[in-house]
Amino acid sequence: MYKNNDFEDIIKNRRSIRTYDDSVKISREEMEQILTDAMRAPSSVNMQPWRFVVVESPEGKAKLRPLVRFNTQQNDSSSAMLVIFGDMNSFDHGEKIF
Repeated sequence: MYKNNDFEDIIKNRRSIRTYDDSVKISREEMEQILTDAMRAPSSVNMQPWRFVVVESPEGKAKLRPLVRFNTQQNDSSSAMLVIFGDMNSFDHGEKIF
């Protein structure tokens, strides 16, 4: 796998993907691994105040469509959409977490 560590090249040549190959599907196992890894990321006072919802069905993505406004191509062609919620009251569970 090619790794590009040239900062200037990365900044000048990055691009935003607008349409995905809708024949590609991320397996449930791979999605779970991605989320498990993401949840290990440090957060403020180590509370990890996020909750994830994976939306992969056409019906679910249709419900998201009005909310993504200008990114409907990404919604429609993606294997899945991740909805990330921040728990604004995570500190209420601090004793339990620690």
